Amino acid sequence: MPHQAPPLRLALVAASLAAIALGVAFHTVWLLLIPAAAWIPDALLQHRHRRHAADATEAAHHAALAHRKADQLRIARRDTLTFLPNRRAFLEALSTQFAAGKPFAAITIDLDGFDTINANLGEAAGDEILCHLADRLRACSGRDPAARLDGDSFALILTDPADLRHPQDAARRILAALAGTTTAAGQLIDVPASLGLAIAPQHGTTPEAILRAARLPTQQSKQAGGSRVTICGADLADIILARQTSRRDMQRAIEAGQFVPYYQPIVRLPEGSIAKFEVLARWLHPTHGILLPDQFIPMADDMGLAGQISLALLRRMAAETDIWPSWCRFAINISAGQVRELISLLKTQPGDWQRRMDLSRLDVEIAECALMRDRAMARDLIDILHEHGARAVLDDFGSGTSNFFHLQDLPFDSLKIGKSFIQSLTGSPRIQACVASMLALGAGLDIDIVADGVETQQAADLLTRMGCELAQGFLYAHPMPAEDAARLLGLQVVTAEAA
Repeated sequence: MPHQAPPLRLALVAASLAAIALGVAFHTVWLLLIPAAAWIPDALLQHRHRRHAADATEAAHHAALAHRKADQLRIARRDTLTFLPNRRAFLEALSTQFAAGKPFAAITIDLDGFDTINANLGEAAGDEILCHLADRLRACSGRDPAARLDGDSFALILTDPADLRHPQDAARRILAALAGTTTAAGQLIDVPASLGLAIAPQHGTTPEAILRAARLPTQQSKQAGGSRVTICGADLADIILARQTSRRDMQRAIEAGQFVPYYQPIVRLPEGSIAKFEVLARWLHPTHGILLPDQFIPMADDMGLAGQISLALLRRMAAETDIWPSWCRFAINISAGQVRELISLLKTQPGDWQRRMDLSRLDVEIAECALMRDRAMARDLIDILHEHGARAVLDDFGSGTSNFFHLQDLPFDSLKIGKSFIQSLTGSPRIQACVASMLALGAGLDIDIVADGVETQQAADLLTRMGCELAQGFLYAHPMPAEDAARLLGLQVVTAEAA
């Protein structure tokens, strides 16, 4: 028989409800309800407690997720060294300014001679200087958005109407605020800066365009000796227009599939068997013929298209090499401007690339200039490569000024000795001593060493005697299309025409 409440308790409940209706205070009514509460089934109370506890747990979980997501968004928009907003956040700030529909100016700032300071005093001292500059930039920018773009490049937006009436005077005031000596590595150091200024919407109508318009006069300031401000004028506007036309041409070339991978073998010494291929970009230009990377990569880097070219090459490489032996590895060379794009690609589309190709067969050659521009970003790239089973290679080793510092805490899997050493190897005992020390370093670190630029049998024989195991150069093969590389591997090739 179902449990029933005694009539007295029912009466108490009814009286309590009536008292509430008449406006009696709840705490007084509660005294009436206490005797009636005993008849309420325990299961009902327990169910209510469990439901409240579950609701509280779910709410706490959602709050924690929202907090974590907010933290991730803040970190993604913040430079990890100076804690200024980064390039991504600055582009978003520019978008906000364009959306507001009011005039503004963009200023970009480069330090003069910063690479020399890094080379002579070490990157720790360079980091100190960057942090000091960031503090000065915060102090003089006020409420205007400021950011670190990369390396020793910073940027600022001018929004004050008074500044916009005389933007060059405002830029000179900022230059003066940034000037002066700073202390790093226990020394007083003078680090001058070059500024470039562009005004929206006259010099650009998109965030990328106005940033490029400011970068060009910054470069002119540096070329003119530094410690000066250059504003984007009519002559620079003509240059920007020509560059925008070139950008459209390059964009169409990407869409038309004119950028293709060529393959150059890296061989084992002494036998010359193929260990892997370096994948090199070629532009099959409709009027200029086959263009080499030096003829278009710097321009693509500056226009922000180098990442798209790399993506197109990787996609085509994955399709062309699908039936190649599983032991065959592929090395790709990335410029400083491509580091950010590759990080974004591997972070946002890892599944897409794992479906397209086996990333554990990929070696990514990172130029030393990329490390000089942003060491933290290079470390981030190496960590992501290792997460996906890919390998990191320090390219052109020996040609820079601080390679040993890079090896101290960046976990490279391989080094590639610069061509300038290998091509002078046979005629210089001093070069031979340098190369021998690099090979000994590789052995000590238990990493591969590749000798790049081998063009004579004499050089190959000398490298073999020195203990070098991998070589690349015209002695073995020039870069070639996929069909020719496949024939080197002994694969039967069916060309599109034959098919």
